[in-house]
Amino acid sequence: MGNFQRKNDLKNETSKEGPSETSPTTTGLFEEMLLGAANRAGPQQNLAESFVGECEKIGHPTLNGRVFVSWEEGKDRRRAWLPTLQALSVRKCDRVLLQRPANWPEPIVVGVIDGFAARPEIEPSVAATLEVQRDESVRIQAVDGTGLIEVRVAESGPVVRILSRDVDLEYPGALNITADQIALRAQRGPVQIDATDDVVVRGETIQLN
Repeated sequence: MGNFQRKNDLKNETSKEGPSETSPTTTGLFEEMLLGAANRAGPQQNLAESFVGECEKIGHPTLNGRVFVSWEEGKDRRRAWLPTLQALSVRKCDRVLLQRPANWPEPIVVGVIDGFAARPEIEPSVAATLEVQRDESVRIQAVDGTGLIEVRVAESGPVVRILSRDVDLEYPGALNITADQIALRAQRGPVQIDATDDVVVRGETIQLN
């Protein structure tokens, strides 16, 4: 009789406390709540990722800074006019790197992997400007006051004058000089040309005096 009464007391205490946190009933309800919330939210979109595409056309008819790019996404081949980063030079047939930000609705062209077309030179920005009058010059000198270079304005245009008597012009790579006309004059002394390879002189008429 005593054992039967003790079992009834334990049963009554359990019913008062309710199901435990780890009971199958509570766990099942919690999982159903999470599953329902996930179904209502739907699949996540615009996950950040990077992939490679190919530029097919440039020059959007109305919008600047967009190129027509095709890329593979899964089993599909997608094509769209996509924005590019500012000052990015993209040409037709270039392979481009695309980045899809998490909070942006479309991919962005962030770089050129290999550019087959010639890259246009970027116009350098002016860091500083110094105005020089006709009777003024810009002079660079050493710490001891020795003049090195002077720049002034003449009637024929700018004049760059090296103030040192003897000058050595050294350059580690190839030196190319291009102009409409080139004149080399030695006012005093000879002109000497030394080369470790062939010396080539081309012209319509070569005059030797």
